[in-house]
Amino acid sequence: MYFGFTGKSLGIIDKVVAFLKISRKALYLILDVIGTAFIGIGAAWLTSKGVDQYSTYWDFSWIGMKTFILSPIFLILIGLILYAIAKSFQWIDNNQLFVENNNLNNKNNSLEQQMRGITEDKEILNKKLELAYRELVITWLSTTMKKLNINDSDTRATVYYCKDNQFYYVGRYSTNPQIGKANTNRVILNGGVISKAWTNREHIDLVGCPVFEQDQEAYYDYQNHNYGFSREKITTLGMKPCQYYAKRIDNRLEPIGIIVFECNRRNFNDNRVRTISKHCTEYESNLIGYIEKVREKESSKSSKDFGDVEKEFLDSFEEESHGK
Repeated sequence: MYFGFTGKSLGIIDKVVAFLKISRKALYLILDVIGTAFIGIGAAWLTSKGVDQYSTYWDFSWIGMKTFILSPIFLILIGLILYAIAKSFQWIDNNQLFVENNNLNNKNNSLEQQMRGITEDKEILNKKLELAYRELVITWLSTTMKKLNINDSDTRATVYYCKDNQFYYVGRYSTNPQIGKANTNRVILNGGVISKAWTNREHIDLVGCPVFEQDQEAYYDYQNHNYGFSREKITTLGMKPCQYYAKRIDNRLEPIGIIVFECNRRNFNDNRVRTISKHCTEYESNLIGYIEKVREKESSKSSKDFGDVEKEFLDSFEEESHGK
């Protein structure tokens, strides 16, 4: 049988509490106060008259017992008993609360581990989905270039999505693996072909830019003058194109990204660019869906870290615990 104010059945104690219409905790506090008061009053009474005055009556005769009951010693004894009862019940309650608290902590730790596992699984799944959508973008680009018969090794196509005036790499394709790999994941909206296409819906540059291998100095000057690229920036580029066609990708009325076709040689002309533009317009609906999914997965990763998710979960759990 459990004692205390932890909600366990206490038999007659419950009946007393129900009769008095007070909580068990209040009863123990009252017993504590009464016991302490009895001890204090008895001690003061005993001190004022002296212990030797009551020593002659400490026997088992009726008169001795009557005198003992009417003495401060009896009052102190009653106080000690009441104090001991109150403290015992309080200790049992505190111990029970300690056990329940440990159980809650263990459950909390278990839920925390489960939450961490769920969060890690979710991150892995999101990463796999993101990579899958990036692969779909690359597949779309490769299919487009094959359908448009763009199979030379000097050309590549790249898709970016935009967020907070910055462009993030989504996918790239070229038959030449040297220029088909990504050399940067982010481009700031501060000039260049991408910025011009973003502002004007599309940007075409087919004849103005020199071929890098033919005149490097003229290439550096042209890039700096028209696109704001420094010599140092150009030297870091994995590809130094001389022809560009860039088109903005709009999802309904919202611009979401850019597709860029680049070539190291003079392989593009006006007819080919018109063909590319028409194809992108007709078949960009799937591309828009892929870009939105990649952007969504990236945003979900950066919106909150695991600590925030974990804290939010634990806070809600604590609120539920306190509410019960």
